[in-house]
Amino acid sequence: MIMKITEAEKIKVLRSVPIFSQFDEEELVNLAEITKSSFYKKGELFFTKDDVGAYLFVIQKGLARVIVEGEDAKEVTLSILQENSFFGEMSILDGKLRSATVIAQEDCVALVIARDNFLKFIKQYPSVGIKILDILCQRLRKTDQQVETLAFFRAEQKVADVLLKLRDEYGEKQEEGLLLDIKLTHQEIASLAGMARETSNRVLLRFIKKGWIKRIDKKIMLLDQVALYKEVHKQKN
Repeated sequence: MIMKITEAEKIKVLRSVPIFSQFDEEELVNLAEITKSSFYKKGELFFTKDDVGAYLFVIQKGLARVIVEGEDAKEVTLSILQENSFFGEMSILDGKLRSATVIAQEDCVALVIARDNFLKFIKQYPSVGIKILDILCQRLRKTDQQVETLAFFRAEQKVADVLLKLRDEYGEKQEEGLLLDIKLTHQEIASLAGMARETSNRVLLRFIKKGWIKRIDKKIMLLDQVALYKEVHKQKN
C-alpha cells in the first residue's frame, strides 16, 4: 500500500542509511524524487526467492526477516533487518532473480526505489556504485561467516554466535547487563542459528542456568558476554 510522505521526510530517512549518509543535499533531493513509501503488514512479503528484482527497499519503520528454505523445506533466517536497513540491491543491479525471501517481521513502512530509476541515478552519481560495492563486499563476508557457522559449529557455538551478532545490532547497556532490544520467539532464534527449536531451547536454558543470559519477556539480557565469546571460539568439531 502506497503511503504519502513529504520530500523532507524521505531525505531524513535516506540520510540515515549508511550508503546514502555521505550524499550532499542535491544528491539526496534527486534520490528522494524517485522514492516512494509503502506499508507492509506483519507477515506480508516484500518479495520471494526467484522473483524478478525490480525494487530497492529501505526500512523506515519496523523489522523484516531475510529467509531461505533449507533441507526438508525448513525455514532458515539469514538476518533481521531493522530501521534504516536497505535490501534488494543485488537484483536491481544485475537484473537477476531474488536470492532470498524477505518478510515483514512486524508492520513496516519502507521507502521503495524502482530499478530503472535507480540505475539512472547511479549513472548520474557514479560514487553511489562504489559505495554499494563496498556494502556488497561486507555482506558477502558476513554470509561466508554464516556458512562456516552453520557447517562447523556445535549447537552451543551457534546459539552463542547468534546472540553476539544480535548484540552488535540491538544491544542496549543496562545496569545488569546488555539487553537485546528486539523481541524474538524461540523459533526465530532457532531459525537464526539454523537448528531445531527444541535444540535451541535446550541451549538457551543451559546458558540461563550458567548465568550467561536471562529472558525478559521476548527479549534476552546478556549477563556474561565473555563466556559467550569463549563458547563461540571453542575448538570446532
